[in-house]
Amino acid sequence: MQVGYLGLMKAINGFGPQVSTSELDGQCQQLLTLRFYGNLTQDEISRRLGVSQMQVSRLLRRTLDHLRGCLLPPPPGSPSASPGA
Repeated sequence: MQVGYLGLMKAINGFGPQVSTSELDGQCQQLLTLRFYGNLTQDEISRRLGVSQMQVSRLLRRTLDHLRGCLLPPPPGSPSASPGA
């Protein structure tokens, strides 16, 4: 079963205020939709978006890192893990 774009946005936004797809630009939102709900490869996505496969890889990594950072607590010892940060 494919969820589609609105389902993806609803799922991500369901994590609460710490994660908002409105923080992601349209290209990153489309990238997530194509990769995880369209089941397209990075090469297929690159052709659809008109960018290189390497750029898709970088955008995907950056987008997932951003979402992961919103959902997970900072690792111990990181500057943002300090009390009062």
